[in-house]
Amino acid sequence: RGGAGQAAGLSRGDGDAVYTVPTFRAAALRRGLADLREKRVLRFDREAMERVELSWPGETVVLERQDGAWRVIAPVEDDADEVAVSDLLSDLSFLRAEEFLDAPPADPEVGLDAPAFQAKLTVPAEGERPAEVFHLVLGQELENGQHRAARAREHALYLVPSERIDDFPRRVGAYRYKQLAQFVASDAQQLELAFHDPGEGAHVVIAERGETGWESAPDAMAPGRAARIVAELAALRGEDLLADAMGEAEQARLGLSPPR
Repeated sequence: RGGAGQAAGLSRGDGDAVYTVPTFRAAALRRGLADLREKRVLRFDREAMERVELSWPGETVVLERQDGAWRVIAPVEDDADEVAVSDLLSDLSFLRAEEFLDAPPADPEVGLDAPAFQAKLTVPAEGERPAEVFHLVLGQELENGQHRAARAREHALYLVPSERIDDFPRRVGAYRYKQLAQFVASDAQQLELAFHDPGEGAHVVIAERGETGWESAPDAMAPGRAARIVAELAALRGEDLLADAMGEAEQARLGLSPPR
């Protein structure tokens, strides 16, 4: 043993001789059992996944891949947010344990009697590959405030960082389609902005892309402003879905009728 730049002593185990090797060479051998164990909580093929069922207190969301695209099929039917589903599967596949409980206590002791989040992932059978179902259950935050118990296939329980639950949205709207606009910003040639005044009607500003950049009339826009607006609109996504429909009075309260 020794500090940085020193030597470590090793023996072969079949003789009395003791050898010295650089300390950094022996570092890989200084591992406990927990260091050697597989820390991934779930191990699945993201591309083969066809169904995802998520639940948390009071709500359940079911997603299915249909004709290559994800859809929400419960509690409503709608196109799914492909980015959100991709991020969800990525975060589930990268979930890692920090510790293991090989002799799990009763569920109430680790907050698994009232799970904070559950996921059921289904890979259908294909050819010689059998169907597979993957389960994840995350319990309530433990008393230390740093971990949650996680149950998957193994008998042992995993302890994962408590804040990792924030990687898994617990709102139905988070999984629904929210792409408001999608186009190539450099293809845009004209931008029309209308500002509505209840007493005077709409004031319209039109900007057009020319050889030297964007120019607008009747008001001149600040340099670079039109380009930034177009860039923002090119991939505009909502954060959540407020309502599937609204009356005119409700839209007026939100500044949508007439639009600001």
